[in-house]
Amino acid sequence: MSFKDTIKNKIWNTFAPENVLNQIESSAIDSWSHLIDLSNNESETLTENNALNFSSLYSVINVLASDIGSLPIHVYKKDKNGKREKLSISDNNVAYLLNKKVNNDGLTPFTFKSLLVSQLAIYGNSYTLMRFDSKGDVIELIPLDTGSTTVYRNEQGEKYYKTTQNNQQITLFSHEVIHLKNPLTTVEGLGISPLKALKLNVESQRAGDELNHSLLRDNGVPKGVLSVQGVLNAEAKERVKKEWKRANSAGAVVILDNSLEYKSLGQNLAELDYLEGQEYGISRIASVYRVPSHKLNILSNATFSNITQENLSYVTSTLQPIVKNIEEEFSISLFTEREIKSGFYVEFNIQGLLRSSPEVLISSLETQLRAGLITLDEARGLLNMNPYDEEWSRVPYLTKNYATMNEIETEGKEETNE
Repeated sequence: MSFKDTIKNKIWNTFAPENVLNQIESSAIDSWSHLIDLSNNESETLTENNALNFSSLYSVINVLASDIGSLPIHVYKKDKNGKREKLSISDNNVAYLLNKKVNNDGLTPFTFKSLLVSQLAIYGNSYTLMRFDSKGDVIELIPLDTGSTTVYRNEQGEKYYKTTQNNQQITLFSHEVIHLKNPLTTVEGLGISPLKALKLNVESQRAGDELNHSLLRDNGVPKGVLSVQGVLNAEAKERVKKEWKRANSAGAVVILDNSLEYKSLGQNLAELDYLEGQEYGISRIASVYRVPSHKLNILSNATFSNITQENLSYVTSTLQPIVKNIEEEFSISLFTEREIKSGFYVEFNIQGLLRSSPEVLISSLETQLRAGLITLDEARGLLNMNPYDEEWSRVPYLTKNYATMNEIETEGKEETNE
């Protein structure tokens, strides 16, 4: 006997009068399906390919991808003395790719960075194909489908990749692919997908959403049974079902006569603590990705002070490790061995995110200016303003009120001698 038939029998044995049970034919039991929908519609199972179909996961991944995608990324060259120079898009092909035009398909830098992060969040890995010119410089970055890309090693232990592109399987050497991995990896060097730890939570969220949807679809009336005195044939049950649906339509009032009794088969959302449960589930998912709750509009415990602190923690504990992962992989893959030894590397600018407000940013810049740590042009650059580009704006300033202990001691002795 199937699960569906078992449930039907249990319901019938519960509500049917005992003196007529022996007179019921199997067709009468089957007729309960006219009154109660017992179809076994299971919730969608979470996989890497359908992860963004789940609203809670979509929200969390969208926050991460958008935040990283909006960060500026620059190419620098550091000399032997530690002095670094930021290279413009006209001076360096990598700077042009990362800030202007990623590939010939019109992929923007924001979309490219967001795509990398979303693939890491879903699959635990991200693959990008590099195309080179005759001089060995990278001229195009083409994201690969992570779901159809597999890593192999040959007899010599060298890594290579197989993937599907334009409906054809191709083989790629390791120097052609930028392989980003989550910090947690397997012994084979593959990133582990966070979805493995989230399967139960995400599917529970979906089940809750489906419960809410079904209740709203039925005008807020939970599933139940109508108990009647005596036995109804299939035609009578169909008529009762039709009238019951009409009576439960919007604005209608249900009236039961003495021979009918309604009994609910489920619990309402209040009894299930639906809203609290959904909020808790989203918070659990967010915790795996280390995204603070207020970024997902869960503000039940939010205050101005703790949101400010959570934002700073989010930058240092969540975004900075992701950014560092991308920076190191890009710095190794996008430059030749000669360029790496010459000091070329890429770096995101996250300084603006470390300031809790514009006022704090201005105060920080002023302190750095007074201490001679940055020039006026550098400060204006951090504010996304054009430099003065004058000789006096390109040199650091230092207040005259500061002096070394030796200088103060020398001046004191000179005053004493005088």
